[in-house]
Amino acid sequence: MTIPSPPSESQVVYSSTAGIPFIIKAKKFTRPPIIEKIAVTSTPQIHKYDTCGVFTGLGLLGVAERVDSRGIVVALEHPAYAVFWDKIGQKHARKLTATQMSRIQMRTSESIEKSLPRLATNEPNTFDFVFLDDFKRENYLDDYEHAIRLIRSGGLLIINQALNGGGVMSSIDHMTNDDRVIRNMNIRIKQDPRVSASLLPYGGGTWIITKN
Repeated sequence: MTIPSPPSESQVVYSSTAGIPFIIKAKKFTRPPIIEKIAVTSTPQIHKYDTCGVFTGLGLLGVAERVDSRGIVVALEHPAYAVFWDKIGQKHARKLTATQMSRIQMRTSESIEKSLPRLATNEPNTFDFVFLDDFKRENYLDDYEHAIRLIRSGGLLIINQALNGGGVMSSIDHMTNDDRVIRNMNIRIKQDPRVSASLLPYGGGTWIITKN
């Protein structure tokens, strides 16, 4: 897997109100900020939040501001991608208060396919909100299952890039391995009696899922 270079300062667009960058213009990694806003609006009392895939952590910082004063934010990322948080996220994290920063537990010492199952085993049915944007798309089906174990009844799960650039709509012969995994995940979500879910044609395909 090729590890991309972090975007430069000139590639960052700043919020006109807070001066906090909210979207990166790197084509491969642009993530619409509205996804996190949907989550915060839909789940006003967030006590425990988990993000699987941190990248620069800018969306993470926005949610950290809204987490309950006694809540926590658990951020899982592959070690190879921790550089984006180190170079960009931490710089802008200084805009948060010490109390807000103390809520964030950054876990980048091992891959998400190791840290997420452990978290789901140790703290099942306790998270209010999970955001899934794992750059290793081949993990998506397993990631989904672990995320559902994490979330409490009535909790929210948002999954980004569920159409994988349109690849999941290709014929089977032309699908990549990632396309097949994500397609199987989409079928699983549609048939899963544990959840109520809607797929939005936004952000590369975004699942909005609540656990029954």
